[in-house]
Amino acid sequence: MKLLIAPLLLAITLPCARLFAQAQETPPKPAQPAKVNPAEKKIPEGVVDPKTGLVGPNAQPEVTNKGKPVPKGCWFKKIHLDYGKHVENTVETLRDKFEFVNETGKEQRILSLMTSCKCQRIKLKVGDKVRTLARKQDQTLKEPVTVPAGVPCVIEMDFDVSGGAGRRVGDIRIETSDPAMPSMTLTAEATMTAAFKVVPEVVQLGSMDPSEQRQWEVKVHCLIKNDWKITRPDSVMPEGMKVTSIEPSKVEGKTVYTIKGSYGPGLTHGAFGGYLLFHTDNEKHNVQVIIAAEVKETVKLEPRFFSLRSFPRSAPPTRAVYLWAIDGSEISVESAKVLKLRGVKEDDLIVRVIAPNKNSKEMLEVPHQQKMIPANRTWKVEIALKPGFKGRGAVRGEIEVKSKSSKMPLTFKFNGFPRGR
Repeated sequence: MKLLIAPLLLAITLPCARLFAQAQETPPKPAQPAKVNPAEKKIPEGVVDPKTGLVGPNAQPEVTNKGKPVPKGCWFKKIHLDYGKHVENTVETLRDKFEFVNETGKEQRILSLMTSCKCQRIKLKVGDKVRTLARKQDQTLKEPVTVPAGVPCVIEMDFDVSGGAGRRVGDIRIETSDPAMPSMTLTAEATMTAAFKVVPEVVQLGSMDPSEQRQWEVKVHCLIKNDWKITRPDSVMPEGMKVTSIEPSKVEGKTVYTIKGSYGPGLTHGAFGGYLLFHTDNEKHNVQVIIAAEVKETVKLEPRFFSLRSFPRSAPPTRAVYLWAIDGSEISVESAKVLKLRGVKEDDLIVRVIAPNKNSKEMLEVPHQQKMIPANRTWKVEIALKPGFKGRGAVRGEIEVKSKSSKMPLTFKFNGFPRGR
């Protein structure tokens, strides 16, 4: 197999590539959803931010009935439940109740009774009887609930407070046949306080090259007890993340942990750090450490995968990938090396590294890129098969490209499906 440099007309022989006889290589998986930078995590629509108590995406305070007077004609003695403050993960649900009486002097009906979330459980008692809240598919009650005049009634609410620290807000929406109270929204809230304080709350590593390594350090304080232990880091960690030490110390009689680690090298473009979990001697309370970074490539290679598709063995096609500096500077490709190859002999695969024409004013249309790329700063790596090459089955390969501007090698894969002999 030969490596041809054009237009420089230099030829060097590539090192022999290993012939892989394992299971067939497969094209890269479809693109995954964009990763979320921990430092810039947005609050989803309708979700309360646990730190600020604000609801996204416009960060408006979640409205409750706290502090509001009971409206005239309302059946309920109170219209808001405040479950108070509780330490995170010490309890999953909190129970309280809304008491009410139909004081209209005549029988009324509850036409609809819904919670803001299915995780909130409610039970309706009219007098000493529990009334069914069976629903249709549209979540309306299958049968209205009759409420006699003057009978004490209760809505019991099991409020879900599972999960981490932060504010919890929920409501119950009611529609009735009473013209004085055709609809009513009852609200509830609770505050789950953190068991640990991590300093800094988010470790900011800044912008990084994929080949870099940066150190990080946090201190962890327990807010609910003086003596405690971190037993181990979780086995699942973000790619490129390492924990190098976990050391306890005493500060004013309280245990404080110093955790040190590193991020990188060998990172992928677009990586944002991640979340690390540390287990403690209380299985309900774990420590979360957030590391934020922005990993940027200096050299772009596209496409990372291409297919030669179905082609006659006597006339195989030629395909190319393109490399250019993201900041618009000049680069130099040093080598293109075969990492994996199947379905074709090494001598029948030709890899051509083509240097750019620095005088060209042409703009190239590169796959997966919205903007045109200047040809005078763009290198090409072409893949070609010799006509009539020998082999069995599909052709599959992986090529590694090294450039002086990129500290980490870039790779691309290809496949093809030859016809005939």
